[in-house]
Parts: sequence; structure tokens; C-alpha cells
Amino acid sequence: MEKLYWFVAQTYVNNEGASVSYFAYQEGAYGQHTTSDINDNNICYYGIETAAKRFAYEGIGNTDRTVHGRYLSAPPKRLIS
Repeated sequence: MEKLYWFVAQTYVNNEGASVSYFAYQEGAYGQHTTSDINDNNICYYGIETAAKRFAYEGIGNTDRTVHGRYLSAPPKRLIS
């Protein structure tokens, strides 16, 4: 059975077009970073929408971050409580 999890994306727009990346975490040198691969196992997911919104918007006046929901068939590797 699929369950809804939340993640944070970042949009970058310039005169050549737009790109979307997703906040992820990987042990070692990468640490917290963004990835353009929506299927990357290191994307950080939240079980509660308000937690994702807190990360995306709290303490930031003007942000290019957005919160999205995605149904997954198994709990994600990087689930943040």
C-alpha cells in the first residue's frame, strides 16, 4: 500500500530555462545537497507536511523552495521525523 510522504524542491530560473532539484542527504563529503534525480534514494522525505514546510519556509524571507507530496510503496531511506 502506498503512503504519502513530503519532500522539498528548489527551482532555479535563468534566461536559458529552469531546473528543479530536490534536497537530499548523503553521509560523507556530500552531506546535505540537492539532486536533480527525483528517484535518488538520498532525497529527504518527511512524514508530516508541516515538518517539510518548516524546513522549506521557516526563517527564510524569500525562497525558491516548494513542498510537494509523493506516494511511495515503501518508507524512504531518508525519512525525517
